[in-house]
Amino acid sequence: MIGAASQKLAFDRGYRAQFAPLAGR
Repeated sequence: MIGAASQKLAFDRGYRAQFAPLAGR
């Protein structure tokens, strides 16, 4: 289960990093 949580965290980070420029604008 810990692996799944870590995967979700990594996914969230990647998702935010991808849309960071859009949100910054």
